[in-house]
Amino acid sequence: MEAASITGSKSELCRETGIHHEETAPYTPEQNGIAERTKGLICERIRAILADTGLPKELWQEIACAVAHLKNRSPTSAFRGMTPYEALYRETPDISYLVALGTKAFVPITKKRMRKLDPRNLEGIMVRYGGSHRYQIWIPGQTKSGYPTTSVLWEKQQGIWSKLEQSSL
Repeated sequence: MEAASITGSKSELCRETGIHHEETAPYTPEQNGIAERTKGLICERIRAILADTGLPKELWQEIACAVAHLKNRSPTSAFRGMTPYEALYRETPDISYLVALGTKAFVPITKKRMRKLDPRNLEGIMVRYGGSHRYQIWIPGQTKSGYPTTSVLWEKQQGIWSKLEQSSL
């Protein structure tokens, strides 16, 4: 179908940005080949992460965002080995901050929010990337989706903690 069937401003935006808009027949997912495959791939990765980490299914949206974040920073044949991030921003993405989903994390509590004998950190699990060097930490019993932070202590497999990034909350 022609782009004229979408509203005027959207149609104009498509023309200006070089987007070729095609509509599909209702209830025919087979016409959305790449989108359906991508959705299926993301769902498979969400299931695998949930199974591997033991995280509750209620966190699927956080994990979906993390999977999309990783997919946009992974090379693809559609861009001749470049990442979608590189294709959009014309620079190689920084991936030095990536941490495995499900990694145990300790979020320092600000002094304003703690009393003398309170714990200094909240224990949680990394469930989502919030951008470069920003994370969503799920704290069981306290947060439903994730606690956004840039200040995290990660627990390594050997039980040694490493300070990845330190800044004020």
